[in-house]
Amino acid sequence: MTLSSDKKEQADRIDLNDVMLTMDVADTLRYQEQLIERELSAADMDRALIDKVRRMYEAQGIEVSAQIIAEAVAALREERFTYKPPDKDANTALARLYVKRGFWTKTVLITLALLFCAVMAYQWFVTGPAKRRQTEASRAIETTWAQFRKSRPAASVTAAGQARYAAAKKALAKGDIETAATETKALELLATLPVQLDNGHKQSLAAAKEKRAREIANDHYEKGRTALERGNIETAATAAKNLAELETVLQAEYRLNIVSRPNESSGAIRIPPNNRLAQNYYIIVEAMTPDGEKVTVPITSEEDGEKRVVSKWGFRVAKDDYDRVRRDKMDDGIIQNNLFGVKKKGRLSFEYMIPTTGGAILEW
Repeated sequence: MTLSSDKKEQADRIDLNDVMLTMDVADTLRYQEQLIERELSAADMDRALIDKVRRMYEAQGIEVSAQIIAEAVAALREERFTYKPPDKDANTALARLYVKRGFWTKTVLITLALLFCAVMAYQWFVTGPAKRRQTEASRAIETTWAQFRKSRPAASVTAAGQARYAAAKKALAKGDIETAATETKALELLATLPVQLDNGHKQSLAAAKEKRAREIANDHYEKGRTALERGNIETAATAAKNLAELETVLQAEYRLNIVSRPNESSGAIRIPPNNRLAQNYYIIVEAMTPDGEKVTVPITSEEDGEKRVVSKWGFRVAKDDYDRVRRDKMDDGIIQNNLFGVKKKGRLSFEYMIPTTGGAILEW
């Protein structure tokens, strides 16, 4: 039993050796054939190949039988051991994909991972914030609309508010959050401006102690109410602001003192731009509370129409009054009677101790 197995194994090994040798001979023949083709005709090629290959193997001490050489020649002619690439078809493409499945699997996974990261980043940094802003804008619109309705505005103001509410909703539906916010702010002002106008008007009238102040308060109030009825938010807001400033001015109480400090001008002489032969005289004053604190006052320059809020400015006076103040200061460097005028509570106008045209300058 063992002997038979050994013989079989030996026979298989001999057959395998013959096959390998045949393949080697065929490969040698293929190479030699390219050399012999240039020297022999087709009829003598096979015989020349066999002789040359036999001598080559004999020189290497390898015994090659005639049968193996003949089989090698036949294999060469049949291209039995020559590699032929498969035809390019669907099966070949699938086979190549399968062979390279590791590469393609890794590539697909990396691509999917990058795509997932891109989608998540877009959701987090673009879509998410945009949705949150839109949600916040929608909440602000509804909250402001509820406040507006709660304020119980007049019919004309209600119509303006409804228009602003509709405009805000329409802008938000289009994704225009900025316009929606602008319309929401306008709606908020429509809800609060009527109260601001009413309160400012009442407080200004209560503080006013002169007819002119009451007329100005009424004028601001009427302009504001008319603007609200027309939906003109900016004009109504300006009217409310003017009423608040008017009430502040009416509540203020201060003195106009002539500036009388060393190395500081107490007066100025100016040549008017429209009359180079004339001269205008000004006394420099500053507004001070009874406690000695400076007060800022809106003053308009008569030279160029510029309006500023200042604590110190110049009032135009007659030359005689200017000369009198100048002599007072030159006497001992101090103006003995430095009171130019007073602003009493509830009044817009000053009570002047020195006559003035009311014309003012802001620089000297």
